[in-house]
Amino acid sequence: MVSFQNLQNEEEESETNTGDTEDENLIQSRFNFADKMKEKNLPAALATSVSISLLVAACFDPAVISLHGVDPEKFDLSYIGLSNVWSNELYLNDSISKVAVYGSLLMIFALVLEISCFIIEAGGFTVPLFVKLFRRYSVLHFFSVSLIMISAGLWFAFSESLVQELSSYPRFRGSKVSADFSRAYWYMISAAVTALLGAALNVLRIYDDSLEEDAQRLIPEELRHSYFIITRPPDNPQPPPYSAL
Repeated sequence: MVSFQNLQNEEEESETNTGDTEDENLIQSRFNFADKMKEKNLPAALATSVSISLLVAACFDPAVISLHGVDPEKFDLSYIGLSNVWSNELYLNDSISKVAVYGSLLMIFALVLEISCFIIEAGGFTVPLFVKLFRRYSVLHFFSVSLIMISAGLWFAFSESLVQELSSYPRFRGSKVSADFSRAYWYMISAAVTALLGAALNVLRIYDDSLEEDAQRLIPEELRHSYFIITRPPDNPQPPPYSAL
């Protein structure tokens, strides 16, 4: 007959075993998560954070282009930034306004890509595979830099078209209308430079599995197969048997 004390002991042992199993599973899950995040690249993440800050400053700064010598009664804006583009304060031809809109959109897309780069660099994720490849080869950084440079070219084209459009409205008779790049434009160029730095810090980093692949490349092809491997002789070789006389 099984006593109540024995049943109670068995229940306590089962609860203890269940608790130990849960602790082991928790430790194993933490280990797996840490293993998936083992390729953190903090220097690259720092450079990317600087690039993000510069792009945010470029997006919120009111002056990408500064105008000089324009009659304020005809065109009352001295500075043009992304806020003017989104609020439809330019009152220009659609073809000219679209160039500024496209340049602004590319700046925002580049900012989104840089934020994604910061997340995968600070996290060091190794799964899924495309995230690891994107981080190691800085695919998103290169796309971001390309978008920034295209945006800079569009803003340059916009400034040339804007000067040509407003050249008939000088402030004084005989004065010349001109446009210069202001703070936000140089923020954008600086963001491209720091993004390239972050890309270089990702590409130049040496990973453990790359070292193993290089070691495998140094082994001749014929020695990689098991039937060509030369086994090590025993430490204490036995003497050959002698024939009986």
